[in-house]
Amino acid sequence: MGRSPLRRRGSPLRRGSPPRRGYGKRDREFERDRDYRRGRDRERDYDRRRGDRDRDYDRRDRDYERDREYDRRDDRRGDRERSHRSRRERHVETEEEKEERLKAE
Repeated sequence: MGRSPLRRRGSPLRRGSPPRRGYGKRDREFERDRDYRRGRDRERDYDRRRGDRDRDYDRRDRDYERDREYDRRDDRRGDRERSHRSRRERHVETEEEKEERLKAE
């Protein structure tokens, strides 16, 4: 069996090198896995290297989301207070009303 025709694909400077990878199905799978691993590493490096500015942006986004959540909670609380009037302004029944209510029952 002669030399692999892929052997010729290397650059002349890499004359003793094995054939370049990437021409077969298994090579493609290997490269996909390698890129996947490398991509994850790259993301981790990017997170590690990111500047304070980006971290500030992230923190600002988180604060913004948290404030929006608080606002939503306040809105819901407001609805509840509107539906059941707050204790301060709730009507205190007078003696006459109490007698009427007891008579009606």
